Amino acid sequence: MVLLSTEDLGRDLEAVETLQRKQEAIERDMTALQNQLEVRKQEAIERDMTALQNQLEVRKQEAIERDMTALQNQLEVRKQEAIEQDMTALQNQLEVRKQEVIERDMTALQDQLEVRKQEAIERDMTALQNQLEVRKQEAIERDMTALQNQLEVRKQEAIERDMTALQNQLEVRKQEAIERDMTALQNQLEVRKQEVIEPDMTALENQLEVMKWEIHLESIVVKRRLSCKWQRSFTCLHSANAGFIG
Repeated sequence: MVLLSTEDLGRDLEAVETLQRKQEAIERDMTALQNQLEVRKQEAIERDMTALQNQLEVRKQEAIERDMTALQNQLEVRKQEAIEQDMTALQNQLEVRKQEVIERDMTALQDQLEVRKQEAIERDMTALQNQLEVRKQEAIERDMTALQNQLEVRKQEAIERDMTALQNQLEVRKQEAIERDMTALQNQLEVRKQEVIEPDMTALENQLEVMKWEIHLESIVVKRRLSCKWQRSFTCLHSANAGFIG
């Protein structure tokens, strides 16, 4: 690097050496200035890099927050859709389970009603048969004692009393059986209604009405059979009395 023109060259050796020393000092100053400039340049680069890194960090954080917000929104939508799908599936399963429980309970109730009805009929038939045997024996003994004087009168009175008593007892037993079954069924229906089968109360009440009519019809049939038995019994008794009188 030429810092001095040719006009600054000395005319003798001492002047040349002075100029060389001046040249060297200038070069040292230039080197120091270059070093300082390099340092300043490096510091400016580092400041710019720090500022850029900070800006980049801020931009990256903002991008992350935007992405997180978008992902959270998508996750919320997906979660809501999954919840709705699960709720739909659970409602379908619950409907199926409820229908199965209702069918099982209806089957069990029908079986219980059938068993109770059969037991009530059997109890009433057994009691009626026992009472009929007792009353028949009593009527036979009374009629046998009074056959000679008042056979026709006593026979009619005995028939009317027994038929009235039997009808009253049959009505009482029928009412007791109906009330027992109605009480048990009402208790069961109250429990079932609290659980799952409120809509089936009407159907069960209709079934109870049907059962009452069935029991009523069966009692009518039993009455007719009993009437037939009494007629046959008194026919036999009349024959026996006729033979006794003869």
